[in-house]
Amino acid sequence: MDNCPNGTFIDNETTSCVKNCRSDEYILDNKRCVNECPENYFISNNLCVKKCPENQLIYENKCLNSCPTQ
Repeated sequence: MDNCPNGTFIDNETTSCVKNCRSDEYILDNKRCVNECPENYFISNNLCVKKCPENQLIYENKCLNSCPTQ
């Protein structure tokens, strides 16, 4: 399956169209639910993005508003 109707995403496990990805998944290219973002992508608000939004930094492949505290 390559496309789903607007507002739905392809579930990688079932290859069916779903309204929401599971809580442990990310949205890739605004059309597919994935367990991990591909190489050279970062996680931003449960989305796989190629570039973090302005004013955010990258830490462990995630876009963050500030440095994490340890």
